[in-house]
Amino acid sequence: MRVFLSASLVLCLSPVFATDVQVEFEGIVVGGLGMITPGSTITGSIRYDTLTPETPGSPSGAWFDAISSLEVTYDNGAGGVFTYTSPSGRILIENDSGGTDNLGFSTIPTGVLSGPTMAGLDPGDFTLIVNGASTSFFPSLSLADAPTTYSLADFTGNLTLESFFIPGLPGVPGGFVVGSLTALEAAPVDSDGDGIPDDEDACPNSDLGPTVVVGGCDSGVANTLLPDGCTISDLLAACDTGSRIESVRCVLRLLLRLKIEGVIGLRDAIAILKCIARGRGADLISTFIRADTNNDGIVDISDCVETLGFLFLGGDSLACRDAADANDDGAIDVSDVSYALSFLFSGGAEPAAPFPGRGFDLTEDDLWCAFPSIDTSDSSGSTFP
Repeated sequence: MRVFLSASLVLCLSPVFATDVQVEFEGIVVGGLGMITPGSTITGSIRYDTLTPETPGSPSGAWFDAISSLEVTYDNGAGGVFTYTSPSGRILIENDSGGTDNLGFSTIPTGVLSGPTMAGLDPGDFTLIVNGASTSFFPSLSLADAPTTYSLADFTGNLTLESFFIPGLPGVPGGFVVGSLTALEAAPVDSDGDGIPDDEDACPNSDLGPTVVVGGCDSGVANTLLPDGCTISDLLAACDTGSRIESVRCVLRLLLRLKIEGVIGLRDAIAILKCIARGRGADLISTFIRADTNNDGIVDISDCVETLGFLFLGGDSLACRDAADANDDGAIDVSDVSYALSFLFSGGAEPAAPFPGRGFDLTEDDLWCAFPSIDTSDSSGSTFP
């Protein structure tokens, strides 16, 4: 069905460059024949791409095969609901001799447009025409130069109605429909509703839950939306690479970065890590005591022997390299043994956190911890909040 809705647009909007724009509109049928009777409501939506290049050959302006979806529904309020959809369409920008711009949205296919009304050959087409007041709206006949945010409040003057005789929708007697706009809103597409247009959004389908939830465990940490359009939950999900070691490294580096940037505090980081540990067990990350290499809960000479065995005697691979890194310099070597011995027998500095209780390592390094069992209880001296 071909329907025309038309109005005058106030040309005082600053261009906003965005790739995709969503137009939502409403109207009312003020004249028509068949089952789509006067008083029927009109609702519809259009999505288009402002960066689509012009298609040569327009008779009076520039046209663009820019529409990626169009849907319009008519409802007569008495059970007669008719919906027309199209997976594509085009936009026509015209500057006529009278100095009036025309912006048209239509499902009319390539090669059958003519004149400012975008008349086509297919009687099943839908067309919406927006009339501007001067050529300043489209100074170069380019979609990229046009505003991407506008509404019915930006229209002025009396609405102009246009109509064509049509055979009608399938199953609907032939007739004509004259429509008048009652609402129109256009804005850059924001798929996840976070206020950041998709083309500027690093995570266009964000998890916008109020708190960070990992594997069903609610950490209670606010799921902050970052300036790039990603939430903490989005970034944690991106760390799930399928590799245990790489996931550990990614999570720890992410939480360290967020802490340094002031997005989260240490308590927040620990709460998230506790959820990860409870949800995935030793397959992802474990708590530990710094310098407690053998994981017996006590730092003593046996831990030094375990570390030396790993370094020089071909001992078993360490399950928790973070624990063996007594001086927390990101490497396991003799200096860790010296550091632990100094603490035990010479009054040297105690190991860095987590110590003396179990906890997680937030230092950015290439070490990891995956003990066979995880104790996330808040034992005496624990670094947990």
